[in-house]
Amino acid sequence: MRAAAEYQRQVVGLSDERDQWERLALQMWRDGFAAAERAHAGDYARGLADGAGVRKRAEHDLVEAARLYRLRWGASGREHFGDPRPGDFPGRGV
Repeated sequence: MRAAAEYQRQVVGLSDERDQWERLALQMWRDGFAAAERAHAGDYARGLADGAGVRKRAEHDLVEAARLYRLRWGASGREHFGDPRPGDFPGRGV
């Protein structure tokens, strides 16, 4: 019973920490977005070009991450990395 209560306190503590981190991250994003708007307030074309560049970079990073994931874990993904594959040596006298 005590172990369950202690576990519950730990989970609630981690949940509170995660919620606090999410609030902090959201506030940092809002501050950065506001700063970008102030910086580009007079130059719409530059702001649009910067936004397109950021989006293109994010798309490139996403594709690169997927490529690296496939190279690292194979076509079946991380969950099936250790599974036998066609052509593997089945062993002797099994």
